[in-house]
Amino acid sequence: MVASPADDISALRRQAEVFQQRLSALKRARPDIRWYPYDSLANLVHLDRLLTGDRRRLLELAGGEPIVDLGCADGDLAFFLESLGCTLYAVDYAVTHHNSLAGVYALKEALGSSVTIQEADIDGAWTFPVERCGLALLLGALYHLKNPFAVLETIARHARYCVLSTRVARRLPDGAPIGGQPLAYLVDERELNDDNSNFWIFTETALRRLLRRAHWEVLDWLATGDQRASDPVHPEHDERVFCLARSTWEMANVELGEGWHPSEGTGWRWTRRRFAARARWEAARPPALRLSLYVPPALLETHASVTLTGRANGQPLPPATFTAPGDYVYERRLPAAPELALEFEVDGTISTPDDARELGLIVAALRLE
Repeated sequence: MVASPADDISALRRQAEVFQQRLSALKRARPDIRWYPYDSLANLVHLDRLLTGDRRRLLELAGGEPIVDLGCADGDLAFFLESLGCTLYAVDYAVTHHNSLAGVYALKEALGSSVTIQEADIDGAWTFPVERCGLALLLGALYHLKNPFAVLETIARHARYCVLSTRVARRLPDGAPIGGQPLAYLVDERELNDDNSNFWIFTETALRRLLRRAHWEVLDWLATGDQRASDPVHPEHDERVFCLARSTWEMANVELGEGWHPSEGTGWRWTRRRFAARARWEAARPPALRLSLYVPPALLETHASVTLTGRANGQPLPPATFTAPGDYVYERRLPAAPELALEFEVDGTISTPDDARELGLIVAALRLE
């Protein structure tokens, strides 16, 4: 079963229903394993409600790059997406896993799967399993993390998009309202579902702020469950949020070439006079280039104006001239091609006694949309 990247999420949901029957048969054949009790593939029902416009083509968002499933449970979703032709990495931690990863390994063997399984505590010292991926999945895992900010920021460094879901709350357990405030409730041991692996329950406002500060731009948002009186601990007042977000960290969407200075550590970096990047684009429609940049005042102290020129696969892009310092977005339509070589040049640079490097522009993000 191989899906087209252009398949709508509703088509994937229907295919998942068929694949679920195959998984169920394999699980029945292994009664010795304590299987994850929830239907992981049911997440696609929520994604069918969540995703809008072109983003409903979920596999097209991945752009042919690997998909990483964080907190994979028994791997149902990872194995399903692999059956559609995707490259998958499944990540979970045996120490806190419901069956110590026996289920995901059993299904991998039974399916003859090539899914790469990484055993890792993403809450601790952890290396993302692949340098770049098109899509990360963090479904139902965020409130099980002690360090959600660090985890989200790590994902943003490596993934172009992320689909996540987590529990949220509008009230405290005693009913006091907190909705609209950027707050989080720290669950006590055994307070939620008698499970000591639960930690932070955010309000929607806090979750949105957390995502933004961890270098994510929310594109689609869906609330489910009790949207009037949800709280952090009572099952009858359970509310979940599903969202699709795009990484704004540094250059997560492209592979940098020559002409870039090292990252300053907050998601931006200086360029030299000439700088380059490469990107993959699997969609049939032409991509839009968005180069978020800053023209430093020192550059215009020595030049009346500076002009940025670019080329995509050798084709010139319309230039942009800057006569005042500040933040700018250089947006250009690119040719549709599976591989894009991007070359840029700014006609002015600076250096200082304290920094002898050739310094052109400051770039916060470079991505294709």
